[in-house]
Amino acid sequence: MPVQYYLVTGNVPGGADGEAAVHSAFEAWNAASANVQYDFAGYVAEGAQKYDGKNIVYWVYDAWPYDSTLAALTFRYYDTSNGRLLDADTVFNGVKFNWTVGGTGYDIQNSATHEAGHFGGLGHSLDPEATMYAKTQAGETKKRTLEADDVAGIEAIYGGTQVAAATQQEVSAPSASSTGVGGGGGGGGCTLDRSGRAPRASDFLWPAVLILALLRKRMASRMEDHPEV
Repeated sequence: MPVQYYLVTGNVPGGADGEAAVHSAFEAWNAASANVQYDFAGYVAEGAQKYDGKNIVYWVYDAWPYDSTLAALTFRYYDTSNGRLLDADTVFNGVKFNWTVGGTGYDIQNSATHEAGHFGGLGHSLDPEATMYAKTQAGETKKRTLEADDVAGIEAIYGGTQVAAATQQEVSAPSASSTGVGGGGGGGGCTLDRSGRAPRASDFLWPAVLILALLRKRMASRMEDHPEV
């Protein structure tokens, strides 16, 4: 700590206002725990979803390569021997979704706060009021502030929480070990690369995840109004 993140030059919708919304999203988690701190490290020329030692937040505006129902997706790379996060990249779907700061579009700060939770290792919450709840919709802003379930999640991982419920403010590297590096996606989709080690029993659960992914595609038309964050 602090963990550094980067933006792509001229890439965030809304220009300076959009970038400020991304920074505010990370600040929500900074305010929640003294043990989780993010710093903006500057700009890079292009976004890349890969393990490269740079945590990049960026938008894709052409040829979205992931599930079309996802508004955003966070990929996490970690040491498979201990689960320690090594790299995280957040990708926003600029092909299908109109991103705005407030207004009638998909709110940047709202979804960026959710993805910053994935950035730090949190999964989805079952609480529909929580920032880490999986669904969003145009015009939603309630995920800008953290709720009790979000704070409990970050406390469980890192400790050092400074608030009991919501933040009430509008304001997710060392080298990988020889055991290998894995990559996990937030925002509802999950992919893993457990290269560099022998398979274990839990690996065989992933066919079920693939089956669920296929079922999600069949249900895509029902999810148009409430896509996964």
